[in-house]
Amino acid sequence: MDNMLTTMRSGDEPWEEAIVGRRCVLVSWDVTLERRPLAVWVNRLVYGREETVEAGGKECVRKYPGYVDAPGVSRVGQSVLLMPPAIGAELAERLQARRIPCEVIPVYRRVAARSG
Repeated sequence: MDNMLTTMRSGDEPWEEAIVGRRCVLVSWDVTLERRPLAVWVNRLVYGREETVEAGGKECVRKYPGYVDAPGVSRVGQSVLLMPPAIGAELAERLQARRIPCEVIPVYRRVAARSG
């Protein structure tokens, strides 16, 4: 069960077992096609981009990483990332600043329990 996710919403009853895992957040967002320029901005922000420039007669490719390239970030599905809480909060703040609907859900990413 290495990649099983366990949601921890407020109001849930306490668990009888200890959770062995890492605290993470699921961040999801939705940009409609009517807001195409904003969708392009989100794609570049989340997935990064490459730019080819000419410098001194040579072509040079500059890579600008996105949130998916950050340590501990995994793509779960379309418009859904699993990430450390601090990085997730930063991404959500940037999305909300542009009025992009998003949701941040705290989860635990289970890791294999160590035997005795």
